[in-house]
Amino acid sequence: SYDYSSEDESVLLPVTLRVGSKQVRMAATVDTGASFCVFGAEIAEALGLTLDRGLLMRFRTANSAFEAFGHEVE
Repeated sequence: SYDYSSEDESVLLPVTLRVGSKQVRMAATVDTGASFCVFGAEIAEALGLTLDRGLLMRFRTANSAFEAFGHEVE
C-alpha cells in the first residue's frame, strides 16, 4: 500500500530503472496498463544509454503524437 495523496491528481510512485549495473531512482507516474515506459533524455544519460541508438517508435496520445527511442530497461 502506498499513500499517493497530493494536491494534484497525478499518482507518483518511487521507482528504480536499471540497465546492467547502472540504476536511477525517481518518482514516476505509473499506468499499470501501459506497454512502454517513457522517460527523459537525462534519465537515459544517467543509465548510460545512447539515446538515438534505440528503436525509433511513434506514440500517440489523445491530443498529440511524439517520437521516442526504445531501449530495454528493468
